[in-house]
Amino acid sequence: MASSLCTIHAYFQVLDEAVAGRILQDFVEHTKDESGCLWYAWDRSGDKLFCNEAYEDAQAVLTHMENLGKAGTFKDAAKLTQIEFHGPAVELEKLRSAAEAVNGRLFTEDGGAGFMHPLTPSANVEPASLCTLHAYYDLTDEGKAEPVLGDLATRTKSERGCVYHGWTKAGNTLFCREGYLDSDAVLAHLNNVASCTGLADCTRLRCLELHGPPSQLAKLQGIAQQMGAECYERQEGFQRVALASAVNARPTLLAVARRSGGVEPWRQLFRALTALKYVGLAGLSLTLLTRLARRTQRRNGWNVAVASLMLLLGHLAERKLPSGEMS
Repeated sequence: MASSLCTIHAYFQVLDEAVAGRILQDFVEHTKDESGCLWYAWDRSGDKLFCNEAYEDAQAVLTHMENLGKAGTFKDAAKLTQIEFHGPAVELEKLRSAAEAVNGRLFTEDGGAGFMHPLTPSANVEPASLCTLHAYYDLTDEGKAEPVLGDLATRTKSERGCVYHGWTKAGNTLFCREGYLDSDAVLAHLNNVASCTGLADCTRLRCLELHGPPSQLAKLQGIAQQMGAECYERQEGFQRVALASAVNARPTLLAVARRSGGVEPWRQLFRALTALKYVGLAGLSLTLLTRLARRTQRRNGWNVAVASLMLLLGHLAERKLPSGEMS
């Protein structure tokens, strides 16, 4: 996960729909001027409103809270029912006083079980399109949970549509903080981690929510019903990050090698192919590929061997190798 990313999870109960709608629009406009805000949106399920927001660091959070303090409150149009602050311990410490002032709960990030693709802040804003999953668990065995969370993060990191994925904790409450490019990416993630059953041995799922634009949530209704998840539909909001550029980067071949458990043979192949590329010895390249695939098959099975061979052949067909992976 990004070293300083902070998210706020604020739930409200709507009391006056017309007035609340106008006020949240005003909040969105006020927040657009904050350079430290990565995204800010309002999602709704029934009479519940959720503010889906992320900031570069704790200082950006404090700036936002001061800014909205000047803009006003929901007054009698909606009431705050729950608020949480999620982030690294060093950033949360800076937010402790502000959180206590609003009866907020602090969820500390597990830095060893998460990641975030590099996000490119932009001066321009666009409609909030990010789909987020919100899963709360009761932690029953912290010792067993640690390797399971790490495995889930490793699996998720390989997904092309995942923007960020990580875990935060407050007491015995565990939260999975994750965001995806669209509904297809959400479905791909759920399919990818379906075989991870270890979480049930160390946690109990308390609640699950799916958040996103109406067009994306429509594609998730079926899986939401199967999983007993509550859907929160996007009402208003913006994002100031280039999500597409973050998730469209290809997985590197060396990353594939690390997952297969045989880094050094692949590293040697990269060096050889780089040299062969310049002299055009395609036949010899394919021979090396075939030999390496057979070696990989003996060590890790045909699934890894065939998948790795196909990936390498694809890169050869394009006449290029990924940069920066030779050291």
